[in-house]
Amino acid sequence: EAKTIWYKMQYFVNIYWELIKDLVLTGKLILPNKLNANPPQILSGKSVNGYLGYYTRSEHNIVMNSDVYNPKIFDEKIVSMSKLNIKESALLFQTDPELVKYFASNISTTLIHEIGHAIQGSDHIGSAHGRTNIKMKGGNFMEFDEMCLEIYKAAINLGLFSSYIRDIKNKNILF
Repeated sequence: EAKTIWYKMQYFVNIYWELIKDLVLTGKLILPNKLNANPPQILSGKSVNGYLGYYTRSEHNIVMNSDVYNPKIFDEKIVSMSKLNIKESALLFQTDPELVKYFASNISTTLIHEIGHAIQGSDHIGSAHGRTNIKMKGGNFMEFDEMCLEIYKAAINLGLFSSYIRDIKNKNILF
């Protein structure tokens, strides 16, 4: 089935990936392997296996199941957010029912989970969801979902949402 690039989501992942690279460079995130220099490509399409999303290591892409994650509705939300101030917009990531599916910071959403696979360089084969060999500075090796959430929260603390909103407003990526 055809898969299409999800541009507004890709832009978010690009910013997130840069923050992850910063965490690695500053020693706050310790990875056993080198992080891929490029962010994973975000695609939308039908999932033949019924997954909400999946990461493909060989292609370094994430496919979000379009039966659950509708790019058109998401894109409309992002466009409407661009009309609000940054503080109001940032609040919507954690309160708007549509956006919470992607960005809730208290659970490992499908998007954040699949980005975790891209960080780890693993797909859903084998024990990719157990204990990782990834840790935050001064911490212990983390379980997979914990690792996804801790990295995500660290990126949020570095301004992930405000950077995304500011860039949308300033660079007019609302195509």
